[in-house]
Amino acid sequence: MSTYGESLDQFNRTTTTRRIFDEDETLATEISKTNMYVALSTDGESPEHFTDHINDDENLVTGPSRNALKEFRLSKTLKDIFSNMKAIDFTPIVSKSDGAYITPQESNKTINFESDEKLRSFINTIIEKEFPPKNPSPSARDVINIGNFRENGALYGPGTWVEIEGPDMKWRLDMITRSVKQAPDDWDWNDPNNEDKEPRWVYYYHAGSDRRFREEDVRSSEEGLKRVFGNRPWIWQQWAMLKLEEKLRFQEGHQHDCMEMDVQKYGADLWDNWLEHPSNLEFKKVFNDDRVGNFGRSELLNHIQKPFHLIDRLKEDKDEWNFDDDANISVFTYTSMLGAGAMTPMVVLLIQLAIPIIFFCEALSELRCTSTDAGDHLYARLMSLIIFVLYTVTVFPDSITRFYDVEGAGDSVYSRLLSLRRQLWDQGDDTITQMIGYKTDIVMSAGYESMLSMFNVFLILNTVDALEILLNALAFVFVAKIDEEIVNSCWWDPQNRWITAGTTEVIMARTIRLRSLASPSLFSTNFGVPRQLLIDACGEDENLFKNTEVAKSDADDVKYLTNEERVLHLFRDVAIEKGNKNALDEYRKPTKYFAVMGPVFGYLGIATPVFMTFQSFRTWSRWTKVLYLAPVPDLDNLFDYDANEDTHILSSMLHDIKSTKEKPFANFYPSEDGLSQNRLFVRQVISVLKHDLPNGLKSSRRQGQDHRVLRVIVHIFGYVMTVGAYLLQTIFPIVLAIAIGSTIYELLSRNASPLYP
Repeated sequence: MSTYGESLDQFNRTTTTRRIFDEDETLATEISKTNMYVALSTDGESPEHFTDHINDDENLVTGPSRNALKEFRLSKTLKDIFSNMKAIDFTPIVSKSDGAYITPQESNKTINFESDEKLRSFINTIIEKEFPPKNPSPSARDVINIGNFRENGALYGPGTWVEIEGPDMKWRLDMITRSVKQAPDDWDWNDPNNEDKEPRWVYYYHAGSDRRFREEDVRSSEEGLKRVFGNRPWIWQQWAMLKLEEKLRFQEGHQHDCMEMDVQKYGADLWDNWLEHPSNLEFKKVFNDDRVGNFGRSELLNHIQKPFHLIDRLKEDKDEWNFDDDANISVFTYTSMLGAGAMTPMVVLLIQLAIPIIFFCEALSELRCTSTDAGDHLYARLMSLIIFVLYTVTVFPDSITRFYDVEGAGDSVYSRLLSLRRQLWDQGDDTITQMIGYKTDIVMSAGYESMLSMFNVFLILNTVDALEILLNALAFVFVAKIDEEIVNSCWWDPQNRWITAGTTEVIMARTIRLRSLASPSLFSTNFGVPRQLLIDACGEDENLFKNTEVAKSDADDVKYLTNEERVLHLFRDVAIEKGNKNALDEYRKPTKYFAVMGPVFGYLGIATPVFMTFQSFRTWSRWTKVLYLAPVPDLDNLFDYDANEDTHILSSMLHDIKSTKEKPFANFYPSEDGLSQNRLFVRQVISVLKHDLPNGLKSSRRQGQDHRVLRVIVHIFGYVMTVGAYLLQTIFPIVLAIAIGSTIYELLSRNASPLYP
């Protein structure tokens, strides 16, 4: 009599070429980990009896009632959860060489239960485990993820509360509803060397009503991590972003050039130096506590290093950030991201507005009320209908797609760029030039092409020459793309260096809370440092870290430099003394502007060189004191001791702490459930119409804000233009439908007179 293992091996050799563990989806939670072969009898013998034999040798199963034995594949965890089952088969689905699936019934694998009710109960239990109902309001216990890693397992299982980065580049606290694993693309199931091996699974996560988020789009919650580690890591993040801006260069070929520098490694080195600082022993003790575990430590680093990771992805991830493949990036996008080079966009804007106005005025003066050639009229109307249909299947869908991109609901580089810009706009931390560029970009993308198309519809309806209709249509297509075609020209930004640098600056700006860094009250509230301690550390300066004079002084003070920075600083000084230009290019950061007139505007104080936007916040003498002021949580207040298991568990009192209106959890937006394109789009449009102007006026008047009056004007004018663009998007399909209907009516009635006499 063959053993269970031998029978299974024979079955596999004769019926399958490869196992389909999860070419589409496979459970990736505790239920599907630690697989082992188990045999159950149908005459009442318990599963545990057979498991004991398997623990000795998984290829040998002994026991009575051999003729009643049913084979199946079951995880140990699943066995423990469903110990009351009678018999069940969990043999993986297999496939023949031609890819056809073999069902469990075809392979004589059966599921036997005493009744349908028991089967339904079992299935219901699985569904509840794999698809837990979402708790609308998580507790503090729910958002804390700590412990130790699980070998080759999912980081997060169903029911885990994490933060998800949506298509609009915004992090939201949400609950994992399912974990899905998939073999890597380079894993070959048919390779004999991979037999009996398990791939290094790639995991995806479903959250709420949305599916398949990558691991890089998921992180543990800020709320939970702060309850374990306190606020010090987030203060470090602010300081580290300022250090990164000081380090980065726009200098092709240099190791610190924005396209070459390993930003993640630089961030990791800064973290290690900060963690080992003598003033940080209290935090280091919490960080290395066994109760936190290597998983808890890793989740903190993963969360706090996300901005550094994103900056590196700009250069390395050509699937997500391929600037060359997105034709919607325009000269206005560059101004929006870089806050410089406004001359060319303004000239382009004037051209794009002047051309249709000239066309329109000329058309009004040349409208003909009568015609003598009915045949020409007929051909003209046929050409009109063709152009209108072409607009219906090209211009209209394109305008809708671009509208989605503008509101951050699209899956494109342009959409992600505008999503990053919107966050900076909402913070009120962008420059005046960035503000003008951003609003111009939105209006031109959301409304200009619709307005241009409606102008052309008017001209077509009042033109009786078929060739002229065609030429006008082509001319308007050219005019609509001028701002984008310039970007695609070989002289503008051929290697995408400037757009990468601008996006990097926006990522840093949205991470650095400039408003908090210049306000003792806000910094105290957001980072948990007592206000008076802040004031004392910053020399009684109410602007805290924002002080240009102190920043200039600290830049040359070796006390606030790392060992590497001190060496480079010394080399720079010697190069200056010797007048060695080549050495200066290496050791002194160059001043670079995006535009020919940039140096002139920089001299006048209007423009800022790239990677020098936050110079006035580089007050290292103050940062050195504040970096270690935030209190560190006492883990004894966070954990209870479980005497039965001889281990520490999170306190049950954490279940009573919920997010409230007065004290909401970080990044928890219960009203923003769902990240589908349509939901994001509608939600963003409503938000712009309701909150954009009031929030903008409020941020313009805040303490320490520059150019308050000018900011208010930009916000008011930008809001009016944005609403106008939305209206043009709404009106355009109506106008197009009327034009098509009118043209068809004229053709059917053979009435070729102009629609507008």
